[in-house]
Amino acid sequence: MRRRWVAATGLGAVLAYALGSFVTASLGAPDAPLLDGLSPPPPYRWVNPPPELESGNQAPEPGTFTLDLNRKGSTAGAFSTPDSQATVIISEGSIEAAPGADSVALEITPLDPATLAKPPSGLELAGNAYEIVARYEPLGEPVEETTTGADQRVVLVYPAVAGEPEHDPVTMLHSSAGGRWERLETRDSGATQQAQVTFESFGYFVVARPSDAGGLSSSALGVVVLSVILLG
Repeated sequence: MRRRWVAATGLGAVLAYALGSFVTASLGAPDAPLLDGLSPPPPYRWVNPPPELESGNQAPEPGTFTLDLNRKGSTAGAFSTPDSQATVIISEGSIEAAPGADSVALEITPLDPATLAKPPSGLELAGNAYEIVARYEPLGEPVEETTTGADQRVVLVYPAVAGEPEHDPVTMLHSSAGGRWERLETRDSGATQQAQVTFESFGYFVVARPSDAGGLSSSALGVVVLSVILLG
């Protein structure tokens, strides 16, 4: 089924404010609800945009960050790409200390999901995939997994689409090496178009939605209507 993607226009501050709810939930109140903002998010940035959005598309931005290490492991922090489309939230001790390492380099790289494995049956990939890699420095050795029981999260923004049914939540998928995808338990905020998961291993992450969706979702419709009001 051919999709008609919606290019929403809004205020960057809304996304930053919405992201704050995730940070608060991760570092202080794990069960805090997602924030449903009143304004639409900024236009989605595609690695490989649909033809109808290609002319106005801006390339998504990667991010490289440094996490400090102490005897307990990594310090807590939230790390977002400059365009705020991908965020990794690390709690204290999520990454174990390693002999000879004094920090961890965290890299977030947007990718065209078409270059990776196909999604599970009944799903289609929505927006960019993101490769999230962590390496001990100055050793250069990869961090394979996070500490069992620690609270670490990935938050991805996904694009609105005309044709998504009402109350049809998205699902985030994970792959350790870019092969077979596994479904993760996902918290979805349709109003701000953000999906959040907890994770145990780094690798590839992407948002997926049902491939047989039809009709216009209330969240997508709200984005379109509010965008017209703001632009008008």
